[in-house]
Amino acid sequence: MAELAEKIYGDALFQSALEENKLEQVKAELDALTAVFQAEPAFLAMMDSPAMDAGDKQKILKETFAGSVEEILYNFLRILSDKRRMGLFLSIADQFGALYRQHLGLLEVEAVTAVAMSENQKQKLRDKLSELTGKQILLQNSVDASILGGVILKYNNQEINGSVREKLSALRHQIRGVIA
Repeated sequence: MAELAEKIYGDALFQSALEENKLEQVKAELDALTAVFQAEPAFLAMMDSPAMDAGDKQKILKETFAGSVEEILYNFLRILSDKRRMGLFLSIADQFGALYRQHLGLLEVEAVTAVAMSENQKQKLRDKLSELTGKQILLQNSVDASILGGVILKYNNQEINGSVREKLSALRHQIRGVIA
């Protein structure tokens, strides 16, 4: 249920920002608020608490955000507070970010390798993935020595496992199938 709410609210904020031609400004301010709320999670918990009066919540939002963030974002925060959805803010911001990247034709990819990739290797991988997907690739490299070699690509909740460990595991299953 919560995932559906996050999608609905994230989509609504994205569409509002797009329609008002404020996408870049809302994205920048949303990123800034995300950083603040990650550093101070108690604020979101307080704003989501049924123990606090709704009028007090609106007063806090007005004093804190009115005039300092884009009006679309301020009104969005007010709606989240009214609907007791402030606890979903970080997930909603993630949904907004995914829509933003999709709108710009960007694809985030994590490449897990046994050793850190050189800049030249990263660029070659970016170019190849861009050619295959037609999107601009935002590549992050993380290291996991346990994969032994090769690469695991993670994107859009998918994974392509081209690691040596995975290939050895598949070979082991094949051998067991022949012997058994």
